[in-house]
Amino acid sequence: MLDMNVGKCDIHVMSSDSAQQQPQQQGGGLFFDPPDTTATPQPARTRLPERVSAVTGLDRASLERATRDDLEQVLRDLHAALKNQETSLLQTGEQHADGGLAIASQVAVWLLDHVSNAFGRRLVNLAKVADRESLRSTRALATLLHTAIQSQLNGSAP
Repeated sequence: MLDMNVGKCDIHVMSSDSAQQQPQQQGGGLFFDPPDTTATPQPARTRLPERVSAVTGLDRASLERATRDDLEQVLRDLHAALKNQETSLLQTGEQHADGGLAIASQVAVWLLDHVSNAFGRRLVNLAKVADRESLRSTRALATLLHTAIQSQLNGSAP
């Protein structure tokens, strides 16, 4: 006959109320440090269309009277909305040789589309952009857009 008690072991588990004795910090615990609350606060997580609609200067009237510098600020704000970052944090990123914020050409296309939609018509025909560098910085893109908007207002095609 097989003895069923052979190999059995009683394990006595010790418990401690030390976790109950010490107040637990929010987000922290016995093994983890509490979160760093001194870090720069991130913007509220909202949907991209809401962030884009919050960009000031993105309407036809504002675009018609905007200077190149105004347009560059609109582009930076749009880019920040795309990345869900504060504009001030985004501006610490890589700078282009012309002094503007360096952007990928895909981002330039997205920015052009949103500014064109706000203006009410397509402003730039990408196939006719001679200098591709104008799609690599916010400053060059603002210059391209400013020229296109002024051409539209003066009745000549870009």
